[in-house]
Amino acid sequence: MSRWKALQEKRKQFTRFQVLKSIFSSVIMTVVVVTAAVIFIPQSPEANILYLEPFNDRVLYQISVVDPDNAIIEDSLKVILENQLDYHESSLEPGDNNGYFEGLMAGSDYQIKVVADKGFGLEVLASENLETEVKTGGRITAVDVISHEDEMNEILVGYLISDPENQYQRIDIHYGLIYPSEETAFFYQTLSLDKTSQQVTLQGLHGGNARLHLIMEGFLGSGASVVLDERIVQLPYQLYASLYLTEVSDRLASVSIYADMCCEMEISYWLQLEVGDRVIQEAALDVSADPMTHEALTFSFTKLRPGHDYSITLMASYRDPYTLQSVQRAVSNVEFRTLERFESEVSVEDIGSAYQVTITAVDGFDQCDGVFYAVYEVSEFGTWQIQYVTLPWDLVSDTKTVTFLIEKPAYEQYRVDVGIYHSDESYYQVRLTNIFSYVEVDS
Repeated sequence: MSRWKALQEKRKQFTRFQVLKSIFSSVIMTVVVVTAAVIFIPQSPEANILYLEPFNDRVLYQISVVDPDNAIIEDSLKVILENQLDYHESSLEPGDNNGYFEGLMAGSDYQIKVVADKGFGLEVLASENLETEVKTGGRITAVDVISHEDEMNEILVGYLISDPENQYQRIDIHYGLIYPSEETAFFYQTLSLDKTSQQVTLQGLHGGNARLHLIMEGFLGSGASVVLDERIVQLPYQLYASLYLTEVSDRLASVSIYADMCCEMEISYWLQLEVGDRVIQEAALDVSADPMTHEALTFSFTKLRPGHDYSITLMASYRDPYTLQSVQRAVSNVEFRTLERFESEVSVEDIGSAYQVTITAVDGFDQCDGVFYAVYEVSEFGTWQIQYVTLPWDLVSDTKTVTFLIEKPAYEQYRVDVGIYHSDESYYQVRLTNIFSYVEVDS
């Protein structure tokens, strides 16, 4: 075989090899892409149109949306009302949405639909058809929580009243809270509505994670009354956990954390130590103890810098039980300044029926206003403070000193905390030592 023919034959073989290699690579890539698509497809969001009513030139709606895997692209969730000649849209959020469209054509057919983008363009999650019509009476148009702090809800309720012939002498709205373990509200409050207005503020609604029951009632000239509208709206989920400073010294800050008492949710907590807007340390918290005892969990940050400003934030991660969305947010925050540097010594001597304690401090910034001791009874049911005593210093040159006796408590088990305090803030108390009537076991 000539050299030219041999080269041509090798070239054909190499070309066939490249083709097979290309095909094989494409198959592998296809398999990988398909496999990835199967693994990472999130659970589809769901939307339900709970309430829909034409009212003159408006359409009122209540729409619920759940998005368990946060599949909806931000700002793409909306409700659209349209026909061949008219188009309206409004943004929605996961959870309950109340609102209305206005300026519609009388006696016309419309379609309302809830749409969202999961990454492949807008998809219709729910839809219904309707026809506008003229009506009289009153309707609730919107329910918005404008503040939700310390379990006190302030809620703005929108409404419409159409009474061209003055049939109604008065229109009232009754409202009450249905708590999670109940089917009905036990107590209702009543407000008379102004026919010329379109909104009213409900205040002083005490209760977390409840449903709001609204009844709109009209009173006719004959004395008879008629229910014009009724709504039950789920208020936003509120996590009740708190954070309190218990001790701040020149190099240490301790906090007490009270976790939410809800037993049916998996909630992760952690602390963030911050300087300004910068997180410099994080610490996970174990809240696995029985929440029904509602005892505080304590944690201390050490090796802080004297005379510096810090903040501690309690963070929580959980799945919202109403929207099913994953939530990570700040729950509580405290700010403080560490004390300037000081030196101290403490000695404790057991003298039989009492403890003799001596404390000395070198305090160039005059922060240590006095000393304290706190006596606690300890039992299987918890720890309770029985006594708290403060004492002044004796000044010896530039040194603060004091010697005092602590009578031994009559309890089987007790603990005594001994330390110094600064009167500017209650948390400026520095425990120098503990006295135990039992062997303290590290948990």
